[in-house]
Formats: sequence, C-alpha cells, structure tokens
Amino acid sequence: MDILDEKTQVERGSPWYEYRKSSARFLAKTFCYPLYTQSHSNCGQVTTTSAAVREREATAWLDGLRGIAALQVMIFHYADFWTVVDVAYGGGQFGSSQWFRMPLIRSTYAAGRAMVCTFFVISGYVLTKRTLSDLRQGRVTSAANRLSSALFRRGMRLFAPALVIIVLAFILVRLGFRCSLGDVGCPYYPSFSEQLKDWAKATASYLSPFEYQNFGGSLAHKYENIIWTLPMEMFGSLWCYGVLLATLRLQPRMRNLIVFGVGVYAIINTAWGVFCFMAGMLIADWTLVQEKKANQLIDLSAENSRDCYPRLKQLSKNVIWTVLLVLGIMFAGAPMRGALEHNDIAPGFNTWWRLAPEQWTRSDCNYWGYAWSGVIIVASISQLGYAKRFCETTMAQYLGKVSFSVYLLHIAVRDVLGRRLQYVLLSFMVQTASPFRLSTESPAEKVSLEKMFDLAGAGLTFFAGVIWFATLTVVVFALSAQFERHVDAPIVRMTRCVEQWAIHFDSSDVETRERNAA
Repeated sequence: MDILDEKTQVERGSPWYEYRKSSARFLAKTFCYPLYTQSHSNCGQVTTTSAAVREREATAWLDGLRGIAALQVMIFHYADFWTVVDVAYGGGQFGSSQWFRMPLIRSTYAAGRAMVCTFFVISGYVLTKRTLSDLRQGRVTSAANRLSSALFRRGMRLFAPALVIIVLAFILVRLGFRCSLGDVGCPYYPSFSEQLKDWAKATASYLSPFEYQNFGGSLAHKYENIIWTLPMEMFGSLWCYGVLLATLRLQPRMRNLIVFGVGVYAIINTAWGVFCFMAGMLIADWTLVQEKKANQLIDLSAENSRDCYPRLKQLSKNVIWTVLLVLGIMFAGAPMRGALEHNDIAPGFNTWWRLAPEQWTRSDCNYWGYAWSGVIIVASISQLGYAKRFCETTMAQYLGKVSFSVYLLHIAVRDVLGRRLQYVLLSFMVQTASPFRLSTESPAEKVSLEKMFDLAGAGLTFFAGVIWFATLTVVVFALSAQFERHVDAPIVRMTRCVEQWAIHFDSSDVETRERNAA
C-alpha cells in the first residue's frame, strides 16, 4: 500500500503529469472559458441575492435557446458552402431525390433565417420581463429606473463588439481576404488611404441612427454583412422601450392589448422584426401570469393541486405544445421563396406560403413564415418542461454564453479558411481515393472547385464536408471563447461603468447647491 502511494505521488510530481494538467487547463480556458470562470470564480462568496439567482435560473433556458440558435445560424452559413440550401425536396434541379431536403430534416442545417427571428423574440422577452414584473407589482419607479438603464446601455452593448468585428474585417480585406457574405463582397483599393476612407464611410453609414430606410432589414455593412441584424435589434429594442414607457401607468390587460395591436400592425406591414419583439413581450407577460399562478398553487394542499392540474390535462397540454414545437422547427427550415405565384414544388411549404397576406407577396413572403416560426418555437419551449431542461443543460448554457461571439465571428472564419480548406480537402480526397480522376485533367491548369466537386462525388464530398465543418467549428469556438473573455464581457462591464459615471457626473455640484440653499 505504501509502495502504491509512493508511486502515485511520483506520477503526480512527474513532468508528464504536469504537462497533462497544464494542457487540460489550457483547453478548458481556450474553448470553455465562460464555463471555466463560472465554476472557478466567487468560491465561497455570495455576490448576488437569492431573488437575482432565481430570476437568472428562470430565464436560463432562453440563454440556452439563444446559443442553439447561434449554432444553427453558423451551420446554415457553412452548409451553404457545400450545397444549394434553398431547394426543397421534390422541387428544383437538385432537390427531387435528395432525402436530406425533406421537411423537418432540412431544419437541421437550413433554419438560420428563422433563428434570427428567434433571436428577436428572445430579445423582446428578456428586455421586458423584469420591467413588466415591476409594473405588475406596482413598482412604477423601479420599472422606470430599469427602463432608463437598459435604454442607456443598449446601443453600446450592441455596437461596440460589432465595431471590433468591423475593424477586423478591414484588416482581413487589406490582407486579401473577402471578409463579407454574398457574391459581390467589398471592393479592394490599392491605396490604403482610399480603402480606409471607403471603410470609414461605410462604418459611419452603418452606425448612423438617422438612416431610417436601413431599418427595413436591408442594411448590411459592406465589409461584414453578418451584422445586418444589429440595427434591426436596436430598432426593435427601441420599440419595446417606447411601448413600455407609453404604457407605464396602464393596467396589464390594456398594456397587452396595445402590444398586441402594435404586433399585428407590424406583421401586416411586413415589419417582421418589430412583430417578433412584440411577440416576445407578450410571451414574457404570459409567463409572469403563469409563474404567479404556480406560486399560488404551492400554498394549496396536495389534494387541491391535483384537482387543479390533473395528470391528463397536463399530458394533453404537453402534446399540443410539442406538436406546435415540431411545426415551428419544420417551418424554420423552409427554403427561400420568390413571389407566391411561382410554380416551384415545395411539399410541406406551399400552403404555408399561401397563408401570407397579399402585401407580403409584393415584398418578401419568406420572413412571414420565419417570424411565425420563431414565435412558435419560443412560446412552445416556454410551456414544455423537458424542452426548457434541454436548453438548461451545460452544453446549451455554454453555447448561450458565447452565442454573440459565435454569431459575429463565424463568417470571418469561413471567409478566411473556408474555400482554401475546402479545395485542399477535396483535392486530397480525390487524389487519395482515385488518383486517375485527376490524371485526366490538364496538369498546367488548376482544377476548378466546381470540377473538384464532380470528381469527388457524393461520398467523398460528404466526408470532406464533415472534416471541414469540424475544423472550422473548433476554430470558431476557440476564437469565440477568447472574444467573449477579452471583448464582449469587458464591454458589458464598461457599459455599466459608463452609466454609473454619467449618473454621478454632476452629483457633487448638486450636493453643493443643495447645501448652499439650505
């Protein structure tokens, strides 16, 4: 026994043991820094009240859902490098016989646009729930203070990290990378000063709050298109704050009626972003009512509790909400669509498109379905205990912690590494599996990427795609963890410091004047 203890002690003190220990710590800090700090900080200290902890736990599922949505956006943009995403099963040149394009299955990789709508619904929920709770309890002053604080910090919270990404995009463009989503990309100027001038002009236009036409959803920074959603996020936030301020002294029923009216008016007029935010507000107030009823049931006897919520009633409720959740996920993967009179076959989606109001057919009938999908998904998960528990798992919470960073960085990683790694993997697969396929090509000319897809075939392309996606995912999450650590989290702290500094900026002068007046 003593020999074994001595051997274990030697192994623990060996260089190999220390190397493994330091490597594990490095990997934890690199990829899982948010969770690493959460489990290694504030040990033995109570830094938050029990009420704040309960409130954070009550909305933890929203953090997980936000992380899953960010992952879906990344998968959507990465899948677009390997297949034509917007082709439904049974329609188009490519989709007639490919099983992975069937409804619901395609939602695993083609739900990115609906996840943007899910972001907006979650934001409407999170931004307003605490204020709505204060208003329901008659704490109008507390609600007003909370509203003022949120509005003061919102712009900095959204656009400060985006500005870092815009600077990174400028650097990548100067290095020769096309750091933007889409076919056109941003122009490259031989002169650094001309490039800087073009970048500054595009950035000023992007950050300007006075270009109202940009709030329709068409705004995209020339150097980094993925941040097109942030002005809409800000616009929807202003709508939430404005409606809350206008209804500050109203009773909940009247307030909800006004929120409902604004949401209906928005969806009729194709303002799908505002509609998602208003829907998030309604879901937040709805859950407040349910939480109040649940707390009242705790005070009842066990017999009365069983009478109020029989098992059969709860089961039927879960079945209904599960069906709605499945439908929401299915329609989240709907392909993009032109005018409704277009004759492409899309089984499972044609009827859904035809439900769109007439004015949507003249603009963009696609986000009619995506907006409703996001609302249905959030509302369904809020009513399903097992779905909320899934969003509260450690992995989902980790995704939620780095969701904003993943959203901002994944396009830059794709543009820098994607095409190059894709070509290298495909050429390696073809050369290794079937060298004679490349031998027929002209050695003096580089085989095009399209030709490489034809040479690889479906099997090798799928295998190369798995390796490609795994590699880029590792890079994205490693960078996202560091971005959250060194950029996003400090910006959150900075916004609070700026707010406190602004609040107390003239406090000494005010106190002096009050003493002199006394």
